[in-house]
Amino acid sequence: MNPASATTAEMLEAALAEHRAGRLPQAEQLYRTVLAAEPNNADALHLLGMLAHACRQPQHAVDLIGRAIAINPHVAAFHCDLAIVLRDVRRYDEALNSVKRALASDRAAEGPLFVLASILHARGEFEAAAEACERLLSMHPRHVAGHLLAGAAALRLVRVRQAITLAERAISIEPQNASAHWNLAWALLLDGQLERGWEEFEWRLRPGGRIPPRPDLRDKPLWRRQDISAATILLYCEGGFGDALQFVRYVPMVTQRAARVLLECPAALFDLFKFVHGAERVIVRGRPLPDFDVACPLQSLPYNFRTTLETIPADVPYLAAEEQLIRQWSDRLPRGFKIGLAWAGSNNPADRRSRTLATFAPLAAAADVYFISLQIGDDARQAKSPPAGVTLLDMSGRLTDFAQTAALMANLDLIITVETSVAHLAGALAKPVWVLVPFGSDFRWMLGRTDSPWYPTMRLFRQSDPQDWHTPVGQMAAALRELRAGAN
Repeated sequence: MNPASATTAEMLEAALAEHRAGRLPQAEQLYRTVLAAEPNNADALHLLGMLAHACRQPQHAVDLIGRAIAINPHVAAFHCDLAIVLRDVRRYDEALNSVKRALASDRAAEGPLFVLASILHARGEFEAAAEACERLLSMHPRHVAGHLLAGAAALRLVRVRQAITLAERAISIEPQNASAHWNLAWALLLDGQLERGWEEFEWRLRPGGRIPPRPDLRDKPLWRRQDISAATILLYCEGGFGDALQFVRYVPMVTQRAARVLLECPAALFDLFKFVHGAERVIVRGRPLPDFDVACPLQSLPYNFRTTLETIPADVPYLAAEEQLIRQWSDRLPRGFKIGLAWAGSNNPADRRSRTLATFAPLAAAADVYFISLQIGDDARQAKSPPAGVTLLDMSGRLTDFAQTAALMANLDLIITVETSVAHLAGALAKPVWVLVPFGSDFRWMLGRTDSPWYPTMRLFRQSDPQDWHTPVGQMAAALRELRAGAN
């Protein structure tokens, strides 16, 4: 296309085609050519704003779409897309105002209705989000994304059977929709329907799924229950540290199926995993891989072994700390009853698992207890100002990897934590561990249980109300007082 001879409309159409094809630099150049000729072209400003959003330039996107709205305030799509940008940078009040302007011209428009529901969901108003999805689906019953969002809200509200139904409806409309199968997997696993749940969970690895294929593994088949008795298999970590710690338990079982077993893991896990029974060799992720025939992420092992509630391999410990490190930590710690404490997971401010150290202040009522901080990252700074009455030793500077954390845990009498990798490590080491579980929890903690079928030494303290942490922490404090009273 020759911009010199094309009309503005033709250039805009060509820019949009490039935009949709993902050729963003070419699209941007054409949008800017249009704007050089017509600085007040609202459509070009709007689309360039959405391109800026795709390039993670949110303020630039807001400015451009805002200029489009100033020129033509009656286009619902402008307000709707501005709401999307604002939602994605957590400016929820502004996003709601924008999407309501979009709905003012057509209260049945499916795009703005869906965006409204998504904003409510993002700000944690799950009941309102569910109602908005219900309104959307009543008018647009084949809106797959609406079913998925309604299912996500149902899960947060612990309406698991409803979430299953919504996911199944989405699949009936789009059988190959990997996100719908992911939602169904999550709901089934939460409901304890493990074998069917693991089947659906495998959709995360398919085109459009949550886990993109690794370029370095594309020429190798995945293990999907085929015979591997003559094969060398590479097991690798796919999700977070907690996932790796939970599912590395399957490695000894794989040795009964494969000729050789290799294990790849992040550097932070290497010194802990290098002694995993059955792994012939452990490789740090990012380093050259030896020859192998077939690959399998650790999170697919429950599928390959058709794991049910009754067949979870729950023999613990299946991980161990090095004796030399255990002795080194013993020399650093006081004598007496010692409790490891972790209060935050990821650095994401929206992570509902994470608490502040102050959340655990009621634990100070237990006498003659030393608390040892197991917290790492930015949240570890809170250990410098513990709640009144809490004797807290900050060891974060020495917790350089999971082998160090495991050795420290070996010297502790109890671990108290939110649902993060610390919980999985303590369970894998067979240490007594109490976990604070949020309402609408991760699937592995299931529904209503105070124990875990994955970790025999674990006790769960659950929220019964998403706004109330006082009750489960109070229950934890009471249990701690009872534990200490029994010891005296």
